[in-house]
Amino acid sequence: MKIIDNWKATLSSYSAIALAASTGLASLVATWGQVPDELKALIPQKYLAIITATVAAAGFIGRFIDQPHVTASASPASTAAAVAEVVADQVVDQAADAIEDKAADIVADAKASIIKAVTK
Repeated sequence: MKIIDNWKATLSSYSAIALAASTGLASLVATWGQVPDELKALIPQKYLAIITATVAAAGFIGRFIDQPHVTASASPASTAAAVAEVVADQVVDQAADAIEDKAADIVADAKASIIKAVTK
């Protein structure tokens, strides 16, 4: 599993906000007996389930609404560019490793040739 590149932008999406709100409301429903009377007076219990379901439904609907601040940072072009950059970095690293290995072989061969020539 990998976190998406624009995870910070998705925090302000309609669905994320609605999910957070519905989670809070569901927690309120689950702990209603322990909620202070002052807070109970603000939201009648009979409406709490309806409000929670409405907010959750709004979050589901929010997934289908175009939100440029979320989708702009994950455009196909930027994703393709990021993938190309990673691949290019890997190719360059592999080439550098191969050159380094070959250079070490050349140095070792030269050293062996010099030692052989000197010891004759």
